[in-house]
Amino acid sequence: MDSGVCSMSTDLPGKELFTRGKRDFSSKITKKKTRLAPPSFPKMPIDVYSDETNIGVYFHMLDSVLEWDFDDKDGYVNRTFLLDLAPQDEARVMDGRIAPHEGDWHEAFRVFKKHLRDHFDFTYYERPVQERYRERFVSHFTFLYGRDIYDFEANRFRIDEFLDEGEENFGGYDYMLLWRDYPRMGIDDRDQFAMYEDLPGGLDGLREMVERAHLRDVQVFIPYKPWDIMRKGQNHFTEEARIAKAIGADGARAVTRMGIRCIRNSSGQLSL
Repeated sequence: MDSGVCSMSTDLPGKELFTRGKRDFSSKITKKKTRLAPPSFPKMPIDVYSDETNIGVYFHMLDSVLEWDFDDKDGYVNRTFLLDLAPQDEARVMDGRIAPHEGDWHEAFRVFKKHLRDHFDFTYYERPVQERYRERFVSHFTFLYGRDIYDFEANRFRIDEFLDEGEENFGGYDYMLLWRDYPRMGIDDRDQFAMYEDLPGGLDGLREMVERAHLRDVQVFIPYKPWDIMRKGQNHFTEEARIAKAIGADGARAVTRMGIRCIRNSSGQLSL
């Protein structure tokens, strides 16, 4: 039996607002038993805005069988999709959000932010253990190779002088995030955990620095980078917990969304 062909266009109402040149984009998707992995969803929002009218259209694609990938705004404004479906077959063509707005991209961002907050589960962050963290606002992204914290001549961390300077200038820090590797990681075979050992004093030296910070009511966190390639086959979470416990850190901070999911799924292994 012949399949039916559905046609859909992103020829938006009010397209005349957008006066720049257009390109011809077309896409045809045939449903088969074996196919490449579908594009990832949800997509980041797109906002098409006219300087002349101060009007924009916010578009956020949440799910679709179609390939909602565009080279530029012109492909978004004018693109035709073709989808082959057999009788009795069905597909999720568009699950998305559209919001016209007055004003530039700041208004589109406001819509996006509201959507995220309305659909975000804050239960994880409302645990009692998070109460103190929510009250601490002043942090320092501490490059351990920076001259503000590291004394190159004496090969030591100048933690007391560093904290003194913070208190004198603006009242002091609430917590620090120790950043010791990137962008240096990758110049040799050391992974993110091995590089702790080569800092001044090794793990014992770091623990002394953390203890000095704790005496000043300053918390210390270490980062976790899930994209690091481990050559020795270690368990990432066991190693992260080992380092945190050895130096007395207050917790771990994931540097990517994937890292947050990994840490949550392995919370038992990361118990300090």
